[in-house]
Amino acid sequence: MSHSSYALEKLSLAIYYLATGPGDVRKRLKTAYMEFHPVSENDFPPELRDNWKWIINQLTRLGPVYHSDGTVFIGALDNTLSRIKNSTGVKIAERIVALEDELRNRLN
Repeated sequence: MSHSSYALEKLSLAIYYLATGPGDVRKRLKTAYMEFHPVSENDFPPELRDNWKWIINQLTRLGPVYHSDGTVFIGALDNTLSRIKNSTGVKIAERIVALEDELRNRLN
């Protein structure tokens, strides 16, 4: 399986969870993220890597929250998702769908 095929498989599953999962878009984004987070930007053709980086950056942009001893108290994903608007979550979900579609078109 090529790296791009792996990425497509993971994004396709993420879209399934975005479409069918319980809760608002932020909860569905978390489930989707758990499916596609093993994918790296190198799994995408160069022309799609910026889209991938944008998605990851939007989902983790607020960074983690740490305990006083330096251990992570709240991860970057949970911290970000708990503080974004639902409308922002929709934009991220739309970008995931668009990326999956672009990747599928390139592989077919």
